[in-house]
Amino acid sequence: LDLNRDLNRMYADLRALHAGDTDPAGFAWIDLHNADQSVFAFLRRDPADPSAPPVVCVFNATPVPRDDYWIGVPEAGSYVKILDTDDARYGGSSYSREQRVRADAHPSHGYPFRLRANLPPLAAVFFRPDR
Repeated sequence: LDLNRDLNRMYADLRALHAGDTDPAGFAWIDLHNADQSVFAFLRRDPADPSAPPVVCVFNATPVPRDDYWIGVPEAGSYVKILDTDDARYGGSSYSREQRVRADAHPSHGYPFRLRANLPPLAAVFFRPDR
């Protein structure tokens, strides 16, 4: 499956996804209290390199798309989508065609900025700052 190959490559290439597995500084919840919409999100980072961009991981566990979903993030600016498990190449619907989202200065989920993204149904979407 292409998804398995792409996930393995992404995991190996992005230290934020694995370098902090045994360090609490490598993981932070963003949104873990949205049981009503069955959405959860967390942040992964490389604790050995605080200047490295974090990875924002968002999961929609329902068959209902979530448009304009707010996700708290630590940095302003443009974020690029690095994974969308709903992409047509993985057999998905390609519901969300946005490849970049912008973080604005509105606090959300305990972070100083927020992204507004369209979350596809039954999917994981990962973003990272475009810097």
